[in-house]
Amino acid sequence: MDSKSVPSLKGRIKKTKGQQKIEMKKVNNERYLQVTFSKRRTEIFKKASELAPLYSVDLAVILFSPCSRFFSFGSPNMDSFIQHYMMQAPSPTLILQHHGRA
Repeated sequence: MDSKSVPSLKGRIKKTKGQQKIEMKKVNNERYLQVTFSKRRTEIFKKASELAPLYSVDLAVILFSPCSRFFSFGSPNMDSFIQHYMMQAPSPTLILQHHGRA
């Protein structure tokens, strides 16, 4: 194949930015905070649902929104995850820490 048959990329402008790494930083604008949280929550739960069967593990994710709403994901489900933990733990104490706003 000679160079004349290969189309030139000179002068072409890429219309999209493509897939880029997004810098993780604190969102200070209250208006965008909830929207950003909702998007990230969806991504985290999706990734958790992919990893659990891939590695044959039981997995639980617990999130608190900026408004202190509770969201959870469990594989196979949160109830079975907690039951399994309670049977394995030396004491029936489950400690959850909430980091963020009071």
